[in-house]
Amino acid sequence: MQKNKSLKSIVIFLTFLLPLVVFATNPNDILGIWLTENDESKIEIYKSGNEYFGKIIWLKEPNDKNGNPKKDVNNPDKTKRNNAAIGILILKNVRYENGAWKGTLYGPKRGKEVACSLKLTSKDVLEGFVSYGFLSGSRKWRRVK
Repeated sequence: MQKNKSLKSIVIFLTFLLPLVVFATNPNDILGIWLTENDESKIEIYKSGNEYFGKIIWLKEPNDKNGNPKKDVNNPDKTKRNNAAIGILILKNVRYENGAWKGTLYGPKRGKEVACSLKLTSKDVLEGFVSYGFLSGSRKWRRVK
């Protein structure tokens, strides 16, 4: 009887543990469309060569206060400030290493590029960690189905 109970406990444990291991083992699990925190934008993450990239494909508020499509007005490169916000490449040169994706994140609101690390906390939640100088923070994106 004790043997059966132990076996049942192991099976239950593995049933809950296996999905946690499976969703984080494939580097391509990051691919797809993600809704950013506060539902402000959708980012499409795709692969090119051995690296991953992400671009803005949708904005909750696509137009500025004058009704014109938003632009990349805070870009440090003045020649890019007239580029449309939809289409901005915000994830660059991201590589999968030891269960996480590491690369560069561009924040159009501030016009800054920062190092980032991304990790799946479930198959449909992607948590991003950034650091800029002494500041750091995290955001969670949800997969769009």
